[in-house]
Amino acid sequence: MLGFGEKFGQLILSMGSFFGGVIICFVRCPAFAPVCLAYVPIFLVILFYFGSMIKEATIAKLGKLKALGGHTEETMSSLKLVLAFA
Repeated sequence: MLGFGEKFGQLILSMGSFFGGVIICFVRCPAFAPVCLAYVPIFLVILFYFGSMIKEATIAKLGKLKALGGHTEETMSSLKLVLAFA
């Protein structure tokens, strides 16, 4: 799992690449730049859709890990009790 610093660095790199590409597009071919920018809302919709899917999957995973942690704690307590009487 990546740390916050690595994720932030990747975000800065991606944003720099995007804005750099837009600037290059406006400089090299201003007539084509609006066509390139017209796809941005479509990409944002897809990005938010996948983001919500990942959020739901992460919440479900955390719920299962919470249940598993409780089960593990109960098992360890039972094991300690059995060892105490052995």
